[in-house]
Parts: sequence; structure tokens; C-alpha cells
Amino acid sequence: MNAFVLGSVGGAKVFEGASDKQVMAYFKQLTGSKLPKPVAKKFKVGDNKFEYGVIYKIKTDKGYFTLRNKSAYNLSDGSKPRWTIDVPKEILGLKNGKEIKFK
Repeated sequence: MNAFVLGSVGGAKVFEGASDKQVMAYFKQLTGSKLPKPVAKKFKVGDNKFEYGVIYKIKTDKGYFTLRNKSAYNLSDGSKPRWTIDVPKEILGLKNGKEIKFK
């Protein structure tokens, strides 16, 4: 993946320069699974603001991974991430899971 780290937002690593295809390939690599069919979902993207997007969800023996194209939080430059991967806490040994964001 030809992406570089922009920094982090709220503990999430933010990458720029990856294509949609590269993000999906990275998600498949993380999970060790094929990409499932996308599911349409209503996401909260701000105070009392909702938008429809897609989510891919894979259950592994380490927990659930999700790839989604909506986010409630802005990046440091005020834009929204194109994609967010939610990594389960069980993999990281933390109380909460972590996110990987792609601009």
C-alpha cells in the first residue's frame, strides 16, 4: 500500500494516499478473510446528523473487524476520513478497540 501516515486523531492512525482498492486489500489482509458483501447502514456523522454508508463486518477468533465509509469525527484538517477500519480490542490487549483511518 502506497500510503503515508498523516498523524493520529483521538488515538487513530490516519493514512493518506491509499486507493479504495488498497484499503479493501489491507482489510482483507488484516482479517485473513475475503471481503464480505457490503451492508447499507445509517451512521451518525455529527450532532443529530445521519448519513447512509456501507459497512463490511468480519468476525474472527480475535473479535469483529469492520470497514466503514462514514465517521462521526473529523480529521485534524476538518475533513472526514474516506474509510475507517475498526480493530478489535482483543488483538491489541486494550480495554477499547482502535481505528485506522484513511483520508
